[in-house]
Amino acid sequence: MGGIEILIRKRTDFTSAAALKRFLNPLLEPFGIVNPEIRLTKTKNHALLTTHKHRQGSNFLKHFKRFRLGFLPSWHYHGEQLTIVLSDHEPNEFLIRVLQREEKIRLINGHENSEQTGTALSLSPAPLTPRGFSISSLACGNWEYVGPDPYFHPYYIAFIDATIVFGDRYIVLTYTTVAEDTSVELLNYPPPDDSQGSDGDTLYHRLLFPYSAMTSVALDHERDHALVCTFTEAPKMWINRLRGIGLKGLPMQVATSCQVYHFRLADPLDFPRLLHLEHEGVFPQSSVGPVPAVELGESFLDQVAQLKASLNDPKHDFTFPLKFQIQKLAQNGYLTPRAVLALINYISFMQQKHGATSTIAALRRLFQQLPYAGPPTKATELDLRATIDLLKRNIESLAEEQLYQSSLLDLSLECMTIHRAEVTPTGVYLAGPDPEAGNRVLRKWSAYSDCFLRVTFMDEDGEGYFFDRNFSNRVIFHDRFTGILNDGIEVAGRVFKFLGFSHSSLRARTCWFLAPFVHEGTQVDADLILAQLGDFSHIRSPAKCAARIGQAFTETPSTIHIDPACVSEMDDVERNGRVFSDGVGTCSLSIIEKLQDTQKSSTISPTIFQIRYAGAKGVISLDNRLEGDVLRLRPSMVKYRGSKDSNIEICGVASRMLPLVLNRQLIKILEDLGIPNRALEDLQERAINELRGSVSSVTNAAALLERHD
Repeated sequence: MGGIEILIRKRTDFTSAAALKRFLNPLLEPFGIVNPEIRLTKTKNHALLTTHKHRQGSNFLKHFKRFRLGFLPSWHYHGEQLTIVLSDHEPNEFLIRVLQREEKIRLINGHENSEQTGTALSLSPAPLTPRGFSISSLACGNWEYVGPDPYFHPYYIAFIDATIVFGDRYIVLTYTTVAEDTSVELLNYPPPDDSQGSDGDTLYHRLLFPYSAMTSVALDHERDHALVCTFTEAPKMWINRLRGIGLKGLPMQVATSCQVYHFRLADPLDFPRLLHLEHEGVFPQSSVGPVPAVELGESFLDQVAQLKASLNDPKHDFTFPLKFQIQKLAQNGYLTPRAVLALINYISFMQQKHGATSTIAALRRLFQQLPYAGPPTKATELDLRATIDLLKRNIESLAEEQLYQSSLLDLSLECMTIHRAEVTPTGVYLAGPDPEAGNRVLRKWSAYSDCFLRVTFMDEDGEGYFFDRNFSNRVIFHDRFTGILNDGIEVAGRVFKFLGFSHSSLRARTCWFLAPFVHEGTQVDADLILAQLGDFSHIRSPAKCAARIGQAFTETPSTIHIDPACVSEMDDVERNGRVFSDGVGTCSLSIIEKLQDTQKSSTISPTIFQIRYAGAKGVISLDNRLEGDVLRLRPSMVKYRGSKDSNIEICGVASRMLPLVLNRQLIKILEDLGIPNRALEDLQERAINELRGSVSSVTNAAALLERHD
């Protein structure tokens, strides 16, 4: 079908797919790539760019290779160099169809030829076949193989009078229910403007199933006259104008791990229209035939309980990192809990023969190798023998490549591997472990790094939550996410509770959780760690207290030890009631040289560093008058006392020049000093021309980004 998928990654997490798309658009347009699909993966420092134009995408990759080889300036995004390579996976054919259709609509509407028409039409061409259908039930479950054939195994069924509509990018399911309690808060949120009726106790439900997350479609024309779709993520849901957190009665474990949805048509005579929609390219070619349903005994929750018991069975003696990967195999939906249970004994054998480290590496490779279950996949590709064969090949290749001896598994205190959890409105997904820059807490308890969990709160598609004046996220924030913060997350027999966050991680919607552990006969939990950070009792504002605690969680890749006797305080510089030295201390040349030695990649010798020390934060600069090891802090730098930490932690370095930006305040000062307006207007015109020129070629765009990084 064509199309290409490109993998983009960097060391730290991307903030959002939208921000990355804005960054890449001027680089892609010279190659003829317009409006590609960019989405973040579950590993937030990876993104996937998909375009239906294979040749243009290949040219973009070849051009970027010249950047990597040094022929052109390197590309940086928020201070970090990007790695852009061809993805190992084929592009999603459903998504390619959507992108092709959108380009046809742009051409028909004149978006790419508006100079000739003078304006662009706003309406898309009407579909040949009506896209709305009535359905009588919605089921959620998994594919199970009985012999060579796939069977749909429902774990949740809702008999509803609903409407399903095939849109350009989503399957939209809508239905109404009557509030059981007329005092429920949902009734305080009015229904959407396009909903029918105005009954005061009616709730309007809407679910969005994205085509970009669809992996297969099966049309059952014999048994149920139904549509069975397999997705990689749960649907988004609204009740009136309130974002919902799942279907009523649907257990969270099922919503997390089961992404196969069965839509039964209310009128079997509508089935030919489904076939017409397929022929018109609304969704890609599907398998047409009977889709039998089967129930194999245990409920999904029973299977999950059996898997947890098996993980904690002493006869296996699994390490926590290995139990994490096994639970991830089932919880993230790679395999059913029943299939993972059948694999447990072989994984135990692998651990005994090859060790836990290489077994973990083999399992992590398995995640990328398993196909999605369903009619396109043969039973022999997902049965126990096939899975064991994949693990055997992984072990052999790991032994040849010695990947399990990589530096990622033998990190210094400045960087360590941390397990991750991703919390969405409907579930909790496991990820990692991935390298994380060190902070004060991680360095102190580095021997117990697997007791720390990096938790990210996100939407079903990996994006963050933003304010929307048309809808409320109250239930998600105050019920779902607050419940996780209060109750914690259970993973592989451990319960991780909220610990803290830094200012930057708060912007990225991530925080740290901790599972209690025993150190030298003392149980270490979140309360004990926070008590050892310092004395916060004098801070009465909850927000300020959280910010001060967050100083200990700031990423500080480099540190040096200093004798506390070398640290002293000096007065702030104050004039006329104003502090001119706010947050700025000094240090001696010997301290500066030790700090410079930690910056191995720096091409210059910086003399200004942004630091954290005990309860102090700010910057320090060189004072040549000081002799020996001397660090001098100011009262404005010290935010709290009581910390016994004696390391200078570096979180920023003045190692390169930064562009000067004229903001409103500086422009006003320059005007008051008599600078002619024409001079400022010339600077503005030059900046605008520079921006316009950046879209004329990739080289210009890269040069602009390099200067303003």
